[in-house]
Amino acid sequence: MAKTRLDEVTSRLGVTTSGSRNQSEVMRENCASLSNTSSLTLSFFSSLNPARRSQWCFVAEMKSLFLCVLLGAFVSCAFSAEGDSSARLLISKNILNQYVVEGKELTVHYSIYNVGSSPATSVSLSDNSFPADEFKVLHGLLSVKWKAIAPGTNVSHTIILEPLKSGMFNFTAAQVSYKASEDATDPQFALSTTPGEGGIMGQQEYDRKHSPHLVDWGLFSLMSLPTILIPFLVWFRSHSKYENFKAKRH
Repeated sequence: MAKTRLDEVTSRLGVTTSGSRNQSEVMRENCASLSNTSSLTLSFFSSLNPARRSQWCFVAEMKSLFLCVLLGAFVSCAFSAEGDSSARLLISKNILNQYVVEGKELTVHYSIYNVGSSPATSVSLSDNSFPADEFKVLHGLLSVKWKAIAPGTNVSHTIILEPLKSGMFNFTAAQVSYKASEDATDPQFALSTTPGEGGIMGQQEYDRKHSPHLVDWGLFSLMSLPTILIPFLVWFRSHSKYENFKAKRH
């Protein structure tokens, strides 16, 4: 089978394998038959069986994919090298309370990180996600500014609120505006992370689940006292009568 395939390929390529001619004539004919390389390659590829042809296609596709990956990495490196001269801010917003309760303090913490190579100037943080009719500001400001944030450093800000209503509430992102370099004229805008939707517990529900219930335990003790005190008094009187009777007999 292999010999038959080889003969077919050599016949398609026009290569002379017979020993009846001299070596120089055979080489001249072979060189003339191999002049059109592209057509011969396509002819050889079409002569392959389907399994072998799929292997060749897979190898070609893998080579093309590898070249595309190298080109993408080169382009991304070029763009990153170009963007290294500006500031880039990452902002996080976190709720520090384990439970958010109506009428109790709610602590919100903001952190701004400059991961770029230039200082960020005219940095402004504002959070308009807390309506005035649902939250009361106890400490801190919902809008704060920094003159500059050096590269590789971070700043933080904390506010303390008091929820005025119970129920579900969606804690959305805060907004930050800054200039990416000292000579930049147009500000850039970024959003913080979002804590997401969470529930605000009512005061009564929180007390029922997490309070020490001192009043309840006190009432329970008062109600249990007669059931302990009355049997003790009955036993004490009986014991006293028995001791007095025993003392008179002796």
